[in-house]
Amino acid sequence: MLRPLILFTIIVFTASCAPKTRNISDNQSEIKASQTLDTSNNQPVEEPEKWYGRNNPFILSKDEQAILNNLTNTHGNFCTLEGSIINAARKHAKDISMDKVLKEDGLDMLRSNMLFYGNYDYRIQPYVFNLSENGINSLKKLLFEEKDNFTHCGIGVYNSPIPVAIFIGVKRSIDIKPFKSSVVPGSSIQIHGKFADTAHFDAEAYLENPDGSVKKIKTYVLGKNSFSFSVQFKGTGKYRLELQVTGKNGSETSLLVPIFSGIDIDLTPSFFPDNNDDDSPLDAQLVNLINSVRQKHGLKILQRDKTLDMVARNHSKDMMQNGFFGHYSQTTGFLEDRLQKLQIFPAYMGENIAKSRTVLRTHHNLMNSPSHKIKILDPQFTHFGAGIIKTNDGVIVTEIFTK
Repeated sequence: MLRPLILFTIIVFTASCAPKTRNISDNQSEIKASQTLDTSNNQPVEEPEKWYGRNNPFILSKDEQAILNNLTNTHGNFCTLEGSIINAARKHAKDISMDKVLKEDGLDMLRSNMLFYGNYDYRIQPYVFNLSENGINSLKKLLFEEKDNFTHCGIGVYNSPIPVAIFIGVKRSIDIKPFKSSVVPGSSIQIHGKFADTAHFDAEAYLENPDGSVKKIKTYVLGKNSFSFSVQFKGTGKYRLELQVTGKNGSETSLLVPIFSGIDIDLTPSFFPDNNDDDSPLDAQLVNLINSVRQKHGLKILQRDKTLDMVARNHSKDMMQNGFFGHYSQTTGFLEDRLQKLQIFPAYMGENIAKSRTVLRTHHNLMNSPSHKIKILDPQFTHFGAGIIKTNDGVIVTEIFTK
């Protein structure tokens, strides 16, 4: 039976079997998975790739080649196969076959596998299917509407004990020259890249330091389609680098990777508990989480604003009803347009949007994204609006910050 796992920008699924909690908001609250590397059958453990963005060679298995031929006969050559995606698909298929992956933590596991093989793509969409004719035909039907959204892809098959196949489609908005995932304290790396299409025209980089602080990195856009920035690693520990690109629909995350300075590479996936014991209204949960983490960092709490709540809720509803996910709406424009229509002219404003299964997971995801965390912890903001819409899969959240 086909089991598609549809993944959206900045969503992170996490294990619901972990201990329950309400007020967890920083990375220290993550729960590490114990089963991540293959040590079964006395096989040597693979070493993680020490570079992001290398073109790894690959050879498809007989089953993988048959799937590719079937897809190509129906849809043509709609994406570029890449070795790092294929390796990650194979590893993830094995994890599923050996019952190591729950639905809730599927994306966490898959992202760690992608990073393990040096893949930096953030916008990924996997489909899990079986090798029967019905399974492959179902995949082809799903790809009929989605294939134009993919630029790169990978196929992975694992045959024992339960045959599992995975197709991973990637929407790559940037092409970056390979850069190191492991560095020496005190060193720096230079990132050079290009926009993969004409729909994107600007880039912003953010770095989270080992102590949890976030800074925006000066990014240079060179000509029409190139960008460059330098990242310094002054201390020892795990850093988190994010690159947001801007297009007609606003900004979106294109790259979110850990970089290890003076320590071993550790790509063990981490899970996060649900807050099923919290029966308070969803928007109240979100406000409490944000103000709690601000207080933890010595910042003033944000004042709830009913008008901002309305604007945020309307945008979440707009995204759900019109099937898009972005800061720009064809009917209401950007956040500034939505506020100006109501005669609201703040001196300073910001917006976060997210999708996930619960409000707590959503907050956790945003706190794990430097470009979103920096807004939540911005000392200049004084007021806040929350807009949450329930869906069949979870919640759509819009956060508005103003001064």
